[in-house]
Amino acid sequence: MTTRIESATGPVSAGSGDQTNNFNYYLDHESGRLTRQGKDPMRVARDDLHWLARRFVEPRDLGEATERLTRPGMVLLTGDPGTGRRSAAKMLLHDIGRDGGRFEELHDDPESSLSSQIAAGGRYLLDLSATDEDRFRSVQPELGSVRAALEQHEARLVAVLPRHHEHLLRDEFSNLVVGIGRPNGSRVLKKHLLADGIDFRDSDLGVPELAGYLESAAMRELRELSRLTRLASEADRSGGFPAWLAQAINARKERGAEVAARVRANRDGWSRALLLSTAMLIGCRSDAVFHAAARLLAVVGHTPDDTPALEQADLAERLADIGVGVERDQRVRFDTLAYDEAVLTHFWNNFPDLRLSYRTWVDKLVRLRVLGEADRSAVVPRFAAQALRVGHPDDLVHLVKRWAERTESGRPSPYLPLAAEALTLGLRHEEHGGHFRSQIYSWSRDQGLPRDLALVVVQVCADVLAPDHPDQALVRLHHLARRGRGVVRAAARDALLGLVERDRRQLRRLLDRLAGEQASPHWTGADAGLFLELVGSTPFTDRMRADRRLLGDTTVRAQLVKGWSSVLTGRGRDVWGGGVRSWLEFSATDTRPLDVLVEAVRDDGDALGGLYVTARDWAHEDPSRAATRDSLLRRIDRAQGFEADELTTEDSQERQR
Repeated sequence: MTTRIESATGPVSAGSGDQTNNFNYYLDHESGRLTRQGKDPMRVARDDLHWLARRFVEPRDLGEATERLTRPGMVLLTGDPGTGRRSAAKMLLHDIGRDGGRFEELHDDPESSLSSQIAAGGRYLLDLSATDEDRFRSVQPELGSVRAALEQHEARLVAVLPRHHEHLLRDEFSNLVVGIGRPNGSRVLKKHLLADGIDFRDSDLGVPELAGYLESAAMRELRELSRLTRLASEADRSGGFPAWLAQAINARKERGAEVAARVRANRDGWSRALLLSTAMLIGCRSDAVFHAAARLLAVVGHTPDDTPALEQADLAERLADIGVGVERDQRVRFDTLAYDEAVLTHFWNNFPDLRLSYRTWVDKLVRLRVLGEADRSAVVPRFAAQALRVGHPDDLVHLVKRWAERTESGRPSPYLPLAAEALTLGLRHEEHGGHFRSQIYSWSRDQGLPRDLALVVVQVCADVLAPDHPDQALVRLHHLARRGRGVVRAAARDALLGLVERDRRQLRRLLDRLAGEQASPHWTGADAGLFLELVGSTPFTDRMRADRRLLGDTTVRAQLVKGWSSVLTGRGRDVWGGGVRSWLEFSATDTRPLDVLVEAVRDDGDALGGLYVTARDWAHEDPSRAATRDSLLRRIDRAQGFEADELTTEDSQERQR
């Protein structure tokens, strides 16, 4: 039986970042796994880039960077904050790319240097715009190694530099710097409006209030102005563009002062709790807002009002006093555009001592039975936007752990999808994404990580981390596959194999972690099982799709020999028999797998005997397999010194393919 639990669907705006698409998750009770529904993660990543491309206006002086990227190497992009440096870097890489313009983003990682993440023909983004002075100095020696790796692999990288640290840049990189200017503000706003489906005339943008704004606003502010205009159009379709734009302009410049005045005018706890609850639950039923306000008052230790309930103001009166409207279906709203966002911003800014209380309150809020699934899911991005904006990513981490805790009866939490949603929002945050990647790394190495939290981490690594940071996703999933048990280990293995099947570079990297220079000197049973699944996967064994170049690569071959040696030595046929049989199937059209198997255990007579017995039994099932069995036997004989003859002509031809 499968019980479906949904989180937020479709696009979610959670701050100043680019468009963010989220997934539905559900818990499969038969497998015990948290599973995704919706678009393929790689498709989502491509959609995010297309979203940006439709709105992008090329900044001044970007042409030089474009010209330099026609050749492999590195470009260091700089410019004033607000000029859209990161977006420009993305579009540079998108425009030179194939396969939907996808590229990867480089980040510090405990188990790999920046240069080791460079692969043949790759395209990379390195965002250093938020680094402090110490990190900016320390990263420059690494940039030298990255530059060499880019040239070696004919790859390209765009690094975004912090303008305020530009004077610290080493002379050796000065000729790589390209400065960009601010794009034309009017063109930026027009492209956003058109992409958002808003019809307007050029003359509509000539209002005096907008002129100065278009000259000085940061790119994210113009994006926000377009978003607010779209929201105004959705709320009042008959108003027309000038009215929608006026509402959006007012929302940008006046809402903070309006909210501050409202809060000052309503000093009693109930009024303020209702105001904040309405903002967090905008569009929900008024009774849900009432219960949310009551929970908030309890969390902050508000003294209860001793006035008898029937003598107090009723809910409708209290809501009206703070400017909250109630529709016929009892759902709450504010009459002015973006007022809810301004309320949340005001409370997080001006009551810093209550931020931990807000975290506790949100946890209680999503557990309210009066909330529907969609209402409950909408709370998460609203809280995440505020917590991350004020620099409290650990508040979100805390809730991820809380929502992954099992119920008192020992059943999986119904809030697992919320945990996945919160973790997704953290990972995709431009400023704090690194904090969440580090947290996931720590969790992946924790053998005591609770099962359900581990399942959330596996799914988010596969869905969110892998499209843009495949190296980091692979490292974390490998740790989970090694340390996890039961369903966690199986889920991590599935995610790893899916990742390497899509990306041959990741296949080589996983093989290196299992049997190459990065391999642990002490293989676990989990490593052996993962190696067997890897070499039994499509890239190696599917006759129609197997990549013959893998076996022709000397490094890959050496890793395969080492891996098979670790598996075949000291382990029974019950462990490796299935893997060997799949390679025997593969050897029907290419005898190189037989060479690898025999070379792996050429000095171990027992293992060589086990190989032959396995091949004999396999061939007994189908007479057409006898040639492969005999070919293996000849190699075993040579390894043991019983036959010194050269390979048959047929074998020689196969090895040369």
